[in-house]
Amino acid sequence: MFLLITALPWTVVWGAGLDKSRALLTPEKKEWAASPIDEHAQHRGEPVATGIATPVTLDDIIRRVAPLGLEPPVRVYLPNERAPYFRVRAETQNRPLVRELELDTRTGEVLREKNFGQKPAIDRVIGVGVAAHEGQLFGLANQLLGLFTALGLITICVSAIVMWWRRRPEGSLGLTEPRVEGFTIRAPLRALIVCLGLLLPVLGASLLVLWGTTRWSARQRLAS
Repeated sequence: MFLLITALPWTVVWGAGLDKSRALLTPEKKEWAASPIDEHAQHRGEPVATGIATPVTLDDIIRRVAPLGLEPPVRVYLPNERAPYFRVRAETQNRPLVRELELDTRTGEVLREKNFGQKPAIDRVIGVGVAAHEGQLFGLANQLLGLFTALGLITICVSAIVMWWRRRPEGSLGLTEPRVEGFTIRAPLRALIVCLGLLLPVLGASLLVLWGTTRWSARQRLAS
């Protein structure tokens, strides 16, 4: 469930709703995405600013930030008219370790630092979830957890088909077995199912297919 929930920010319907909800909570620009590459894609439509010459060289900047222990990969953005300073960013997929430095073009001194702890709370929660979902939060153990979960989901899907095939009545799909005595789906659960079906359209479509197949099977059984 954790891995499924942490994937929701990338979905079309739920993810778009999350973006709108976040905009109501904070005016800051969204800085989380599926990957650092996606974060750069947000800036592709912006006009390219003209670079500016500086007394501090790129080698000077690299020597200045090397001892600071930024998590690789590290990208250096050259100063331009719109941002007249060097910008150095640790673009690791482990979001809590992302750091960004702004350095003076004359002295190479660090002017400002932005880190994960300064982001809005909703961005920090989503960032940790995204890193964990991608297997980047706590190394090999995180990746093994994702592998174990994926294999578990595959096992559930396959075993469900096998168990249904073995237990179905001879010559029938087994979709219209007698109801359990006293069983009913109450209104709160019905409302929850409808809400989930709307928020997760693939789930909603699957439920509609299952409902339609069951109704069709029941009619076929009555007709025979």
